[in-house]
Amino acid sequence: MDKRIIDRINNMKQNKLPIGYRRTKDIGIAPSDWKLGKMSDVVTPVKRAVPKPDKPYWRLGVRSWAKGTFHTYVDEPEIINMDELYMVHENDLIVNITFAWEHAIAIAKKEDQGLLVSHRFPSYEFKTEQCPDYYKLVVSQRFFKDMLDHISPGGAGRNRVLNQKDFLNLPCYIPPYDEQKRIAEILLVQDRMIDLCEKKVEQLKKLKKVFLQKMFPKPGATVPEWRFPGFTDAWEQRKANELCSITTGKSNTQDQVDDGKYPFYIRSDMPVKSNRYLYDEEAVITIGDGNIGKVFHYVNGKFDLHQRCYKMADFRGVLAKYFYYFFSTHFYDRAMKMTAKATVDSVRLEMISDMEILFPKSYDEQRLIAEYLTSLDNLITLHQRKCDEEKQKKKALMQLLLTGIARVKI
Repeated sequence: MDKRIIDRINNMKQNKLPIGYRRTKDIGIAPSDWKLGKMSDVVTPVKRAVPKPDKPYWRLGVRSWAKGTFHTYVDEPEIINMDELYMVHENDLIVNITFAWEHAIAIAKKEDQGLLVSHRFPSYEFKTEQCPDYYKLVVSQRFFKDMLDHISPGGAGRNRVLNQKDFLNLPCYIPPYDEQKRIAEILLVQDRMIDLCEKKVEQLKKLKKVFLQKMFPKPGATVPEWRFPGFTDAWEQRKANELCSITTGKSNTQDQVDDGKYPFYIRSDMPVKSNRYLYDEEAVITIGDGNIGKVFHYVNGKFDLHQRCYKMADFRGVLAKYFYYFFSTHFYDRAMKMTAKATVDSVRLEMISDMEILFPKSYDEQRLIAEYLTSLDNLITLHQRKCDEEKQKKKALMQLLLTGIARVKI
């Protein structure tokens, strides 16, 4: 990193204002040559009124932020009794006035062009000297959400309606257009890197799903569609309680310790920490309530276990890692068959103990299946980690570029 940038960051950590910068109460530090203006300097309210259609029509809305991404959505075509309807153009800034306090704000995409919105989603056009892609990044910031929250008075939920005049009076830094454009280009490249990583992860997950379908026998079959060379014997079928012991844990959530030494498996997809271990063994774990049939763990070593989690251990005739892949692939369907509802409230012991497990007689074949699927999981983890790194890189770039701490060459 450039020494000048490091010096600016160090100054800010010591609460010193870097030379050539200024600070505001609401929107922080930025270069002195950036204009301090209002949203009214950036956008203009626009109402492209259209007659109410006499047939079902597509309506555009704006949802609150989810997992760091805000977006528009399209309702199914229908006729709604609205007094006023307005047409959206690409790059309109759209605000959901009833949920602005939850960060419900977005910029219309190309595919949103021509869709209709109600008065609850006022639109704003960007002025010609402003770059929409840059301001998409600005309005995504936490400080902007806090300002939207502040100008949305009232009670909870739909009673908290954004004051549109106050919205146009919100303060914002306005860099020169060319600098706006360059910042947006840099961060859009980073977005593409993230998209590529996420697509790779999804491709690998789909590939794993195919292998799981092909490497285990289909219902009624005794051998899978795909096998490793040299193996031809029919597979065996046993109930889970014939292949392992099945128990629940003994710990409670309050036994969790942030800096604990041992993994503590609770009713979530990620283990937490504990300062004690109840078990030191190879085991397969699933949760007893919550997201049933979708959370599984393979562990080999010391660990703690919540009382509402099930542990399968002491395997006989089957490798633990093979059991993990077969069980985690098929348990959800079994759980759903044993309930009359769309969801399962909790796992009963017989759901696991009486579950039929198909497995090859040969430990070598079991091992090859488990190792192959493990290699796929490791590859998915590797690319997921790369995704996380790219997202952290974008976060760091945004902190530097949107404050002007790192200046771009124009």
